[in-house]
Amino acid sequence: MSKTNSSIIISLILLVIAVLFLSCQHTNDKKSSVPTLPENNLPVVNVDFSHDFANEHVGEKIPLILQYEIVAGDGFILNVSDYKIQKPPRFTNLNVTSPNRIEIGLRRNYATIYYYVDWKNDENQFILTSKTLIPLEQQTKPFSGLYSGQEVVVSIGFFGNDEKYTEGKIFYPFWSAGINVK
Repeated sequence: MSKTNSSIIISLILLVIAVLFLSCQHTNDKKSSVPTLPENNLPVVNVDFSHDFANEHVGEKIPLILQYEIVAGDGFILNVSDYKIQKPPRFTNLNVTSPNRIEIGLRRNYATIYYYVDWKNDENQFILTSKTLIPLEQQTKPFSGLYSGQEVVVSIGFFGNDEKYTEGKIFYPFWSAGINVK
């Protein structure tokens, strides 16, 4: 057999091994990919500690450097794959350990309009657009995207009752961050 033929055979064997290796790899239990939809062109907000003002920065003015900046558009993707959302110590009376909701607040004039989507423990990326966000109040218009100059607060937390407050359900933020829309 010639050197060229054996090189081709070795290359083919290595290619088959690489394909088999890649097809057998396992992912973790959480979903790790964003669906291949037009929404994939949305900006991604990566949840991390440095942007969180629900825990460490309570009562302080939030410096602009700690806010995310995204471009105007149909919405954004909230990526929680590299950060574990935990109940803050200040919610000791809250008998839950994981979030059940993501809320966003949009500043419009002098009011804040809220939308939400249910938290799913088996996902780590949430597409937040008009297709997924639900108005918090019935009279609120459907989410229509983000415009330049808008201020947004995104929060991950628990919506429900605690042992002290039983008059109705309220939202307890476990993680919150500000977003400036450019």
